[in-house]
Amino acid sequence: AQLLREFMRDFVKQQQEAATYDAWYKKQVRMGIDEANAGQLLSHEQVKSRFEAKRASLLAKLAAK
Repeated sequence: AQLLREFMRDFVKQQQEAATYDAWYKKQVRMGIDEANAGQLLSHEQVKSRFEAKRASLLAKLAAK
């Protein structure tokens, strides 16, 4: 009986976590679609440039350690 209760608690917890993640994910997708529809887009070059800067910053921090 104890094992069954633990299993059910774990199952309910997993379902709640999945529902929470699903709601978050749908919200993020909706925000992205709304931004795209409003014309708030970045070009490939802009995104690439930003991540190159982030990568360089992280590599510099790692090298300093």
